[in-house]
Amino acid sequence: LQTGWLCGFPDVSGDLAVWDSAHASGPVHIWAADMSSHSPAAYAYFQVSSGSAGEYNASVDGTTVVWEDYRHGLTDVYGATVNLGTHTATEFPVCTNAAVQREPQVSGNYVVWEDLRNDPGTKPQSNSDVYGYDLTTHTEFPISTRARNQGHVRICGDLVAWTEYDVVSTPDVTYETRGDVWAMDLSTRRVFLVAGDPDVHESVLSVEGDVIVYSAGDAVWAEELTTGEIGRAHV
Repeated sequence: LQTGWLCGFPDVSGDLAVWDSAHASGPVHIWAADMSSHSPAAYAYFQVSSGSAGEYNASVDGTTVVWEDYRHGLTDVYGATVNLGTHTATEFPVCTNAAVQREPQVSGNYVVWEDLRNDPGTKPQSNSDVYGYDLTTHTEFPISTRARNQGHVRICGDLVAWTEYDVVSTPDVTYETRGDVWAMDLSTRRVFLVAGDPDVHESVLSVEGDVIVYSAGDAVWAEELTTGEIGRAHV
């Protein structure tokens, strides 16, 4: 979609693709491509974000784009509504809490992200949480504020899943351990455990429909919530 600049972290929804991109001498911004022509030579490219300090890790659903934004120092979550007729974007803040917000995801009316507002700030990180934002009512709400870290959040419709984990630091490396996979049905706010083997590090990878895909050790598993069936997707 784009060459000659530093590009990364792409996402796509329908005919709209987004990614972060930086000219060698400039800050990173979120860019988009309208692919509705289905001809690469005719794709329409345009800039989505306009912050002064860099934007990263975009997520898109329909014509809504969200990303990590450094315009206030630590990362916030910002978003934009894309007009595919004019190839312009109207930005709006999602969360500008003074702490770090990162890895936002959007699906339908909801934005979710990992949030460090309740972390004590000591190393290693010990208490990140998952928060959400309703784009219809313009209200923020906590999804999981349990002890330990919650992050790597994924969403599809009303289904949110995340990894609850510890962080271990040594002089040579920092790594995650003892991960479990949790989920919430946003329509009922019911929270439930998806995978919690105490002997295996598990981490959510993706959510689609009523299926949650997660890693467990060296394997990838998928759980269909409607039927309760669990299958090994890859070894």
